Amino acid sequence: MNDPETTIAVTDATPNRPRRPLNPLIENPVTGAEIRYNIEILTIEVDRIDAQIRSRETEGKLDPDWLRRSTDAKLHRRAEVARLKLEEARASVPDGAVLRAIIAEVKKDYDADEWAEVEAAARGQVRA
Repeated sequence: MNDPETTIAVTDATPNRPRRPLNPLIENPVTGAEIRYNIEILTIEVDRIDAQIRSRETEGKLDPDWLRRSTDAKLHRRAEVARLKLEEARASVPDGAVLRAIIAEVKKDYDADEWAEVEAAARGQVRA
């Protein structure tokens, strides 16, 4: 029954190397395009996790430990998406120096009375 010529030895089939993501994220994204790329990749990963959960539920192979790990992974990815969206929003708002330079350029086209009207209208919009 246990003939050494026909018996196959089962070894640990999982290699001891770190897993590489299918779509690597850009480390320390700076530009809006890089941030949006990372958001897209993380959203795809969340969708894949959801699909795996649904698949295992329908097959009846839902292991509680696996479900906990996959749910944690999904939550971490969603938190990273939220952080990146906030970073993208902050990056799209010009800083004070840029706004001051824009105001200085536009102000050249108005005389004092016209500029006072523009400033009053802007302050009215901010207060509203």
